[in-house]
Amino acid sequence: AELERLSKSNDEEKLKNEELRTKLNASALALQQEKQLKRDSELALKRIKTDIHNCSALITEPKLLTQRVAE
Repeated sequence: AELERLSKSNDEEKLKNEELRTKLNASALALQQEKQLKRDSELALKRIKTDIHNCSALITEPKLLTQRVAE
């Protein structure tokens, strides 16, 4: 009887561990996706800043500025 109880308890613990491992994997995947989104956002922001900087250098040349903005 004691052996059966311990076996059942062991099986329950294995199931709990598997559930926790599944949750951990899901959390790790979500974290990885958030990190990728952050990198993509930072890259887009850097490009925007570069574009603004490059266009602001042409503020005294309206025709060239218009041409560059259109690109």
